[in-house]
Amino acid sequence: MVWYKASNHYKHVLLGGMFLASSTFIGLIYSIDVDAIVINSLIVSAMSALALEQKDNEYGNEFDINDVIATILIPLISVILVSIL
Repeated sequence: MVWYKASNHYKHVLLGGMFLASSTFIGLIYSIDVDAIVINSLIVSAMSALALEQKDNEYGNEFDINDVIATILIPLISVILVSIL
């Protein structure tokens, strides 16, 4: 629980959940397969997190891989669950 409360990781986890929710909503509207929806959500979350961390790095802040991991956590769990089921 210490890792989750450190810095602003909870915001990153929430953002990953928002990526998953919006991808799912749009995917269901257009009748896209659930597997493709969750994989797309994971890719979008990872790319967004890496881009934001790179921006932080360019402005003098430290690149924090934990923020990237926190952002892709919920989409990654959804990919694992969908692949199992």
